[in-house]
Amino acid sequence: MGAIRIRGDAYHAQVRIKGWQSFTKTFPTKSLAKRWIEKIEAQLKENPNRSKIKDDVTLADACSRYMNEITPNHKGHASEAARLNFLARGVLGDIDVRYLSTAQVNAYFQSRAKEVKEGSLRKEFILLRRLFSVAISSWNLSIPENPMAHLPVPKDSSNRERRITIDEWDKIITIATQMRNPLVKAVIRFAYETGMRRSEILRLRWDDIDGNICTIRNTKNGADRVIPVSKKAVQTLTMIEASPEQVFPISGNAIRLSWERILRKAEISDLRFHDLRHEAISSYQQMKLTSFVEFFMNKRLWLRLKIALLKDSILAQMLMKFPGKLSRIFISI
Repeated sequence: MGAIRIRGDAYHAQVRIKGWQSFTKTFPTKSLAKRWIEKIEAQLKENPNRSKIKDDVTLADACSRYMNEITPNHKGHASEAARLNFLARGVLGDIDVRYLSTAQVNAYFQSRAKEVKEGSLRKEFILLRRLFSVAISSWNLSIPENPMAHLPVPKDSSNRERRITIDEWDKIITIATQMRNPLVKAVIRFAYETGMRRSEILRLRWDDIDGNICTIRNTKNGADRVIPVSKKAVQTLTMIEASPEQVFPISGNAIRLSWERILRKAEISDLRFHDLRHEAISSYQQMKLTSFVEFFMNKRLWLRLKIALLKDSILAQMLMKFPGKLSRIFISI
């Protein structure tokens, strides 16, 4: 049953129904308070069998459950788990998810916006909103509505235009050569030559490579992709000690830590491993291959090409003639 009380210049709305906790919210007008009560009561009546939770379920508890049940099914499970752990340790972690208000969540992200970049803020926001959706629809928790449903999603970060200078690249390769594990240098060079994602490189198996043709399986969009690789990329593969199946038997975390160590020693700032992937497109624009790139970045046109002809095609031959990384025109396919 709903009730409205006047508190100063505001109207305090409250909904109490047996088997549920009390829901309250303050509004500037009585009509808004009344509409909110009607909405909450309707939502609660639609879920008459929703179980009453005896024990508190904090956001930290919800993050832990999500991490165990949902996160392992996602490709970016490692980074997602790190975000969930951060949320669990944060100021909202000890609050019961049933009582987390929109105002509390909004205040948290306003504060968080001062600490992280737009891209990180957006990912964290979307993850927490998805967690609430799962808690309501799948876990049967007594949450009448997602407290983030009406909050604006933070804007995505602007397109990154960071370029690697020749001097920076020389420093990176020099320091990578001195690393104890030779696979670090091999992975970096291969990424620079092919424009492949780190996860794609580390998943590569020898069966995926046939001469100067590489098949990238289980990509970010779920589809496989076939690309020709440059002469320098092929040379990189011949210089590493072959393992039975995996081309680069090294973990993503090892590459991440090594990359950070290299940048510290080289005194290079604001450079990500992913920037190796972006370097190609800018290089091609400078080489005035725009029309060629635009053609092959068209997925529909690319799908019409016969993979069997790719092995001895003009494209593969052209790849060997350019000192750059021509294969990276396929990075968005």
